[in-house]
Amino acid sequence: MFETIARWRQKPEGARRRIAFGLSAIVTALIFLVWVSVIFPGSRTQVVTAKPAGETPIATLRSGVAQAYEALRGIFSETKSLDLESEYNRIRSQVESGEIKLVPGSE
Repeated sequence: MFETIARWRQKPEGARRRIAFGLSAIVTALIFLVWVSVIFPGSRTQVVTAKPAGETPIATLRSGVAQAYEALRGIFSETKSLDLESEYNRIRSQVESGEIKLVPGSE
């Protein structure tokens, strides 16, 4: 490789510029091909989660901390009872009232 570079140094400036341009074009093309293969792989699917309207990042953080606290409290509490039917009815009433939408974006 060093011998090749030494030979290129012996050539006239116009030939050296053509070699430099050609090599930079090849490197640029390789970088572009790698970039395109990462950006447009063809088989990749995107998962998009719907964000409730009007919910701020602080509100999301606050509800996450509250849920974590309740979960930890429930783990260490000996008197926790599980009532699935009342929880189901509570969620069902929220869906029926429109407070919770099953399909994001549908009206």
